[in-house]
Amino acid sequence: MIIDLIPFEPLEPMKLQITLALENPCIVHYQARYQGPPLDDWPLHPLPLSQKDGLWQTSCMELFAKSSSHTPYLEWNLSPRGYFAYYEFSHYRKPQPSQKGKPLFFKQDQLHTTLEARLPLPLIPANTQKIQLHPCAVLSQGGTLSYWAMSHGPQPDFHHPSQFQVVATRQKGGWVLSLEGLQDSDHKPD
Repeated sequence: MIIDLIPFEPLEPMKLQITLALENPCIVHYQARYQGPPLDDWPLHPLPLSQKDGLWQTSCMELFAKSSSHTPYLEWNLSPRGYFAYYEFSHYRKPQPSQKGKPLFFKQDQLHTTLEARLPLPLIPANTQKIQLHPCAVLSQGGTLSYWAMSHGPQPDFHHPSQFQVVATRQKGGWVLSLEGLQDSDHKPD
C-alpha cells in the first residue's frame, strides 16, 4: 500500500510517500520516499545501524502499530543517519521499557531519497487477525521541524488512537491492507 503523508503546516515542494506491506508472522516492510530540498541530517554515506533515543528531535521516519483487540501499542523510529529506536506503550503516551525491537533490515540510499526497513512487531500477538498501523515522520530542513501524517488534528499528535488509520487484516495467504477513518479529527495531545 502506498500512502502520501501530508505536513501539519503546508510545505512546498516537499513530498513524502510511505509504502507498507506485511508478511507473516508480523513483520512490516516499510519504505519512505522523500522528494524535496535536502534534509539537514541525511548523511552523504550510509552509517552503521545503532540504537538511539530522541530521534524525533530531527528527521525521523516513524511507524506505530497495535493489535485491534489490545490497548498497548508500539513505536518504531528510523533515522536517515542509521539510528533506530523501539518503544512499547501500555496506554496513550505511557512508555514501558523494552529491548525487544531491532530492525531485521535497514537501508538508506545515498541519493537522500529513500529509507527502507523490515520491522518486526514483537508486541503484537502472533495469532492477531487485525493490526492498526500509523506511518508518520518528522523532517528537519533548515533547522525547522515539520510533522507528517495521513491526517492531523489541531496539533500534531502521532500517538493519538485516531491516527492508526491503516488496517491490516489477516486472510488466507497473507495480510490485506486498507484505510479507515481518513479525516481530520478534533483530538488534542496531552
